[in-house]
Amino acid sequence: MRRTSAYSFTLGGTVALLMLSATVACTVAANQERPRQIQLREAEELLSEAVALARDGKFADLCHTAGSRSNCRSILEFATSEGQLPNDEMPLVVDVRRYPATDTRPEHLVLRVQGRRVDGATYETDFPVIRANDGDAASLYPVYWSGMTFSAAAQSCNEQVGEVCAQTRIDAPPE
Repeated sequence: MRRTSAYSFTLGGTVALLMLSATVACTVAANQERPRQIQLREAEELLSEAVALARDGKFADLCHTAGSRSNCRSILEFATSEGQLPNDEMPLVVDVRRYPATDTRPEHLVLRVQGRRVDGATYETDFPVIRANDGDAASLYPVYWSGMTFSAAAQSCNEQVGEVCAQTRIDAPPE
């Protein structure tokens, strides 16, 4: 009888420890922070910063703030080689689209902006914003006058550039 009581006590203690471990694990998983949703205000502030940098002629500095520096540099090189430069005016936000996070990519908030370049030509460009690993919002490619459009046709986000996931499909502007 003693052996059965000792066995029951040991089994009961083991079950209690397993239950406690499971409760702690579930509590920790439930309390892990999900990235904050990108706010429209944050995206508009990033757009204002990009416009200020371009207005001051600090085009190279745009790509230092980009979530995808390599994409930004490519877009900037293309735009400037074609003589596409923005005028000093703040572009008009004509549409806002939110792409929720998936297993393969982070949330994106995309501002569609319209404006004029210095040569008088109009542009319509997507200005995608994501949440960086440090928790700050970052524009993937802040060359807002380029005419580029964003496509969430999901490629998996598996390449790190700087602090944020940066593999994004970019569609060239229509000719």
